[in-house]
Amino acid sequence: LNKEPEKGKECFEEVLAKEPENVEAIRGKGMALSLLDRLPEAIECFEEALKIAPNTKDIKEKIKELKDEIASKNKKRTKKQQ
Repeated sequence: LNKEPEKGKECFEEVLAKEPENVEAIRGKGMALSLLDRLPEAIECFEEALKIAPNTKDIKEKIKELKDEIASKNKKRTKKQQ
């Protein structure tokens, strides 16, 4: 997944086409999207996984981590613009 996140995302999407509520595949797709720096889409995946498995602590932590990363990037952009 780390070396070829686009291929990983495609594989997880194939699984999800057959098993749309497969939490591990949703989580894997979210990880692939985060590696592709598509953070808002990754957050959507993790939030979808959380709806299916609401008590999963690591999914909650990943959502927070990605939101923090977006906020940090936005802060850096704002500083560059000033």
